[in-house]
Amino acid sequence: VMRYLADAQFLGLEGLWRKLCEGKLPARCTKQWYFETFCGVSPDEFDRQGCAGLTADADIETKLNGFVKPYDVVALMAALAQRPEALFADAEPLRVGSAEHWLMLEGSAPASEEVVANLLREAYHETVLAAARVQAAGGMGAGGGGGGAGG
Repeated sequence: VMRYLADAQFLGLEGLWRKLCEGKLPARCTKQWYFETFCGVSPDEFDRQGCAGLTADADIETKLNGFVKPYDVVALMAALAQRPEALFADAEPLRVGSAEHWLMLEGSAPASEEVVANLLREAYHETVLAAARVQAAGGMGAGGGGGGAGG
């Protein structure tokens, strides 16, 4: 799930960069805005690095610094939850065909803090136990494993 979310975010941001360079975004969406928002680059650093001269075919993925947006966290929590509807108990789902979608566009129906805390606690414990099993089986070196986005 983490790999999928990370890949989806990077692909989406690469596509956004291309649309920006092609002039298909509103005027407020400048290259400086993009670098400040998704790459953590200050306006001064943007100028120093010459980012304004980058084009649509630039290797923008190397500039992205892994910022996680709130919607990714919600998607992750919903994917991890055994009962995702518990996260959004006060929201009405939007039904499209046989699928239910919870669109959290307003703060009027926030996820329960207790449900979120329990979910994160369970995910942490499951991750620690899974890592211990892999390490016991000789699958990771002493320094742990992974690293990288979403890993």
